[in-house]
Amino acid sequence: TRMRRNAQSLLVLSGTEPSRQPAEPVQIGDVVRAALSEIEHYTQIEVADVGAVHVVGAVAADLSHLLAELLENAATFSPPTAPVTVIGRAVADGHQLAVYDHGIGMTADEIAAANQMLSSPALAVTSHGRRLGFQVVARLAQRHGIRVSLAATPGGSGLTVIVRIPAELIARQPAAILPTLAPVERQVPVLASAPSAVGEAASASVVPLVKRVPGASVVESGQPVLPHLPDRPTPEQVRSSLSGLQRGVAQAREEEQR
Repeated sequence: TRMRRNAQSLLVLSGTEPSRQPAEPVQIGDVVRAALSEIEHYTQIEVADVGAVHVVGAVAADLSHLLAELLENAATFSPPTAPVTVIGRAVADGHQLAVYDHGIGMTADEIAAANQMLSSPALAVTSHGRRLGFQVVARLAQRHGIRVSLAATPGGSGLTVIVRIPAELIARQPAAILPTLAPVERQVPVLASAPSAVGEAASASVVPLVKRVPGASVVESGQPVLPHLPDRPTPEQVRSSLSGLQRGVAQAREEEQR
């Protein structure tokens, strides 16, 4: 997995555009989990509430690659016992993900240089491991109009990365369409008169039974229309149906073996 991602990173740095077909929208949580599967120290990552939006399918793979580079960078430069947290929320112009750690961090000058690189990727690739990862992130972000910025983690050492996903990359999920049910004609049950108030309360708490009346299929004035109940099959008919089913199953098994 790591070798495949490194190969993909080299393609990104060389300026090769991937040929991907449009796919279905992907939930942002699945994109983050796919990024976790690309790094070695995935157990060090804590995924908080990242939101419930969907990103367009054509950008999901690159966004996952971008997040994998950031997560691996955060885990590499943090103590093994220090968690790296991912959290997300909706913003006015799209969606925002934040990756923050409590590692060794960067100086103010290094953060400024890295932010300049992320906003306009340089043509020359440096050999520094962290800067190399930032180069890949910068190229992927520039490809899709994603904004990535660094800042010091508030309240101590560490680094916080903000990933702003524009609204154009957020898939608009259509509202769920509820199935339209055909109107069912309500059947009026025929109830026996209750002898007392207690009997009336008890009859109201149980499912009423429909009284079967001979000739009820004939509609008469003031009389309810009762549904026609099919005749119960005879034991011989049930036995014949089960025998035919058993023969069909046996024949199918024989054909499968052949």
